[in-house]
Amino acid sequence: MSSSNSVSSTRVTESGASSGEPQCYCGVTTYMKTSYTEHNFGHRFYSCSIYKIKRACEFFAWVDPPMCDHGKRVLKHMRDRQECLNVDQKDVQILKKEVEEHKDEIQKNCVHEKKYKEEVEKHHKHMKKYKVALVVLSIVVVCLFF
Repeated sequence: MSSSNSVSSTRVTESGASSGEPQCYCGVTTYMKTSYTEHNFGHRFYSCSIYKIKRACEFFAWVDPPMCDHGKRVLKHMRDRQECLNVDQKDVQILKKEVEEHKDEIQKNCVHEKKYKEEVEKHHKHMKKYKVALVVLSIVVVCLFF
């Protein structure tokens, strides 16, 4: 394995610039990857694109110069924060869906509440009539006995 920034067959320069993706020793075009290991976090590199399939040629070339420890910590912190934001965003989507479901339920309940209020009003009107009739009847009864 090579760990230099420049490999003769890669077209990767010391500055990290490249003139397109280099070809590996198998002749397959490579693609740029990013390391997420603790030691090389955020460090970009080219490797054989069929390495995991056939473990072909073990081609490897760093694109970036090594990063300082502070830079690694900052990148790791940023990635961790992004993962938290992604989780929070998923939670927001779930909550939005629940709110929509409850909205429909609330609207249905509002319709039922309106109907119940109308029923109660009707019953109150009938009760007022019955109270008046009861008062009149009481007066009649009192008048009859006196």
